[in-house]
Amino acid sequence: LLGERLLVASQGTNELVELDARAFDPAMSVRRRFAVGEGPKGVEVDAATRTAVVWSQLSHEIAIVALDSGAVERLRVAADPLPPEIAAGRRLFFTELDRRITRDGRSCAGCHPEGRDDGVVWKLGAGPRQTPTLLGRLSRGPYGWLGKHATLEGNMVETISRLGGSGLPDADLRKLAAYLQKGLITPTPALAEPAPDALVDQGRALFRSDKVGCSGCHQLDTELSDRSLHDVGSYAKTDGSRSFRTPPLLHVGHSAPYFHDGRYATLEQLLDDNLDRMGQTTQLSPDELRALAAFLRTL
Repeated sequence: LLGERLLVASQGTNELVELDARAFDPAMSVRRRFAVGEGPKGVEVDAATRTAVVWSQLSHEIAIVALDSGAVERLRVAADPLPPEIAAGRRLFFTELDRRITRDGRSCAGCHPEGRDDGVVWKLGAGPRQTPTLLGRLSRGPYGWLGKHATLEGNMVETISRLGGSGLPDADLRKLAAYLQKGLITPTPALAEPAPDALVDQGRALFRSDKVGCSGCHQLDTELSDRSLHDVGSYAKTDGSRSFRTPPLLHVGHSAPYFHDGRYATLEQLLDDNLDRMGQTTQLSPDELRALAAFLRTL
């Protein structure tokens, strides 16, 4: 913010956008646009010199913008460390206004920021679907809530079609898939470290136990999913299928809401309403359910 100016980096359009900070809705009051590098991520403003400095993460550039004259100087500070195919896929993931991907020009990153999820439930024709987290969940198929696609490219073709995009050529689909499977930075699951917390240890033991049965479908050594379709009573009248693919549980603690239609806001709500549809949880005490939720948040 500089006086009456609000400066925003537009990651998908490669611009620094100057908005009118006094407007009721500044986003609808664009004053100027400055072309900067690809994927602008951060802005710093020097009020004394009335200069903005923009870092662009995809092209590894710094843009120095003179706010009075509008002059832009761009300095590339590093080469792209990613292999060319993965770097090209990352550009496709973040780009906006590409009608081949979506009818309204939104980017893949618009719903999957940094490969995560926007927490929104969408109505896209086959019933309500919550945006899934992508991190660490795309190494193998089948893909999609219905497990219809053996390849990630095939799943993306369907997604693009549902979003009204005209479609990407096979070469671009391969690049986008390469980025999603090899280029996303996935945090190391806390499960890899011994957990000193007694509540988490108790939850892990319950998860692995035969009497609860969570690990029957969510195996700890296979991305926490058997990749199979199951009818767990989650069918709603607007759904076209009664069976859904077992979702991987990696990073499940940060991917609310839950179920294919996002009906549960928290893991506790899901476990309280499970009624033995997924594992045997009705026998568990409130403290045991709390421990199970605590363990799930470490995955």
